[in-house]
Amino acid sequence: MAIRDRTVLYSQPGAMPPQALEELIGKIRAVDMDDVRRKTGAGSAEAK
Repeated sequence: MAIRDRTVLYSQPGAMPPQALEELIGKIRAVDMDDVRRKTGAGSAEAK
């Protein structure tokens, strides 16, 4: 699992090769969390 700001961004069981893990970490770091919150409604008055 990859979790950022208390939001699960990736979940898949099993191992992955080191290169794939490094790529995943890069993608997780590049995610615009403000955009994720807007799309999921997290942080809005309705979600609280």
